[in-house]
Amino acid sequence: MSCFKGKYAGKPFVELMKEANVLPGIKVDKGTVELAGTNGETTTQGLDGLAQRCAQYYEAGARFAKWRAVLKIGANEPSQLAINENANGLARYAIICQENGLVPIVEPEILVDGSHDINKCADVTERVLAACYKALNDHHVLLEGTLLKPNMVTPGSDSKKVAPEVVAEYTVRSLQRTMPAAVPAVVFLSGGQSEEEATVNLNAINQYKGKKPWSLTFSYGRALQQSTLKAWSGKEENVKKAQEVFLARCKANSEATLGKYEGGGATAEGATESLHVKDYKY
Repeated sequence: MSCFKGKYAGKPFVELMKEANVLPGIKVDKGTVELAGTNGETTTQGLDGLAQRCAQYYEAGARFAKWRAVLKIGANEPSQLAINENANGLARYAIICQENGLVPIVEPEILVDGSHDINKCADVTERVLAACYKALNDHHVLLEGTLLKPNMVTPGSDSKKVAPEVVAEYTVRSLQRTMPAAVPAVVFLSGGQSEEEATVNLNAINQYKGKKPWSLTFSYGRALQQSTLKAWSGKEENVKKAQEVFLARCKANSEATLGKYEGGGATAEGATESLHVKDYKY
């Protein structure tokens, strides 16, 4: 199905992507449900029939997939039950994807909600990632054929912010302690950070002096869209302006992936607004 006008009308979006050397991907989970026996923790649905769906998605042109597991930090959370359940779910999803030709993006998101400090986030991140890679190995997932989409290590949303250099140190250290060098890349989620904050923190991570045997880049949703949507506002006459804003945001994050972002991306409307949504769902 096509959403384009003029010369692109009637042309499948996947075909347009292929012509531009863009690899299509697809979200394959079916959302979260409450995990019984926990204090509101969740597990992710969608494993039933996943192999058949993945085969269909590959046939339709998809080459990678995404599955989001969600964990929260609380007085007694995440529980070991929630950590193990979500790690095993991600691992089963990953091996099913690989059996059907898709590269799985492994996304164990630890929500930023809460008043915890950065040390607590680091501790939970390390426990969650360690469990994920244990499960991925148990399920014989080819690590070289996966990507990790984690949260950055930051204080909770109700806690005082720290400098980007501190976020970088804690984030890289957590990866060093848990993530095999065989995995080619980390594609960070923005997790409710403002567009500019997500870019500046990514830049600091790539400038950090330490062992980083992976490509450290971005897979932002909200932190790529906010200022673009504001510039567009649903009006045809704003399309060119919105495209320029979007390209500027992409360029800023591309530079941050190289540790060469020098600022200047905070001028667009919405670029510095917090994008945090409590208990974020999509």
